[in-house]
Amino acid sequence: MAHLFPSCYGLQKLIDISSQFGFEWDIKFNPSKSQITTFGGANPHLKAITLNGLIIPWCDKIKYLGVVLQCKTGATDSNNSRKFYSQVNNIVAVTGKSPQELCTLHLVKTYCLPVLLYGCDYWQTNRSIMHKVNVAWNNCFRRIFSCFWQQSVKSLQFFTGTFCMSSVIDQSRLVFWKQMNMSHNKNLSIPSRFVLNRFVETGSVCGINHVDVSINVIKNSIWATFAGHVLQSL
Repeated sequence: MAHLFPSCYGLQKLIDISSQFGFEWDIKFNPSKSQITTFGGANPHLKAITLNGLIIPWCDKIKYLGVVLQCKTGATDSNNSRKFYSQVNNIVAVTGKSPQELCTLHLVKTYCLPVLLYGCDYWQTNRSIMHKVNVAWNNCFRRIFSCFWQQSVKSLQFFTGTFCMSSVIDQSRLVFWKQMNMSHNKNLSIPSRFVLNRFVETGSVCGINHVDVSINVIKNSIWATFAGHVLQSL
C-alpha cells in the first residue's frame, strides 16, 4: 500500500486512518517493512512519522512494485540488466546447440525483453540508462546470431523485424501515454494532461504530432522511422 501527501502532518493523519482501518478489519501493517521518502526535496529526518507507535524510517531510495525510486528527484534506478542476461543465458543454453536463431529471438523478446524494460514508461532516460539497456539488447543479438562483439546489429534487427532499443522505449511510452489519456480512471486521466507535451515531443520525431492517433498508427510510424534510418545507413 502506498500513500502520497504534500505534508508530513497530512501523511501522519493518512497513516493513522489506515492503521485504524486495519485494526477494525484485522489487517496488520508492519512498520519494519514500511519506508518513507520525499520527492522534490530532501528528507526531513527530524520529523518522525509513526505507524502503530513505531517510527517509520526515512530512506534515500524506496522500492515500489519492483521499481526503485530515488529521493528528491523521484528518478527511477533501473538495474534489470543482470536478470535479463540470466534469462537470456537460460534460453540460449537450451536452443544454442541447434540453428534456431529466430526461435531463440522470439523467446527472448517474449520472456526477457519485458524484464529489461520493466518500468521504462516512466524512466528518466539519461545517457547512463540508455547506454546500459542498449548494450544489453545489442549483446543479446550478438549472442544469438554469433556476431562479433563490436559489430553493429541495427541491420540485423531490421531484417528480423525487431526495433532498436530507443525505438522500443519510444513505442512503449507513447502507447502507455495514449492509454492514460483514454482512461476513464480519474487518477490516470488527470496526470495524463501533464504528459501530453512529452507525448508530442517524443512522437514528433516519428511524425506523430497529436495524441488522437491510434495505437496502430503509433507502432507503424515508429517502425517506418527506424527502418528509414537503417536503410539510409546501408
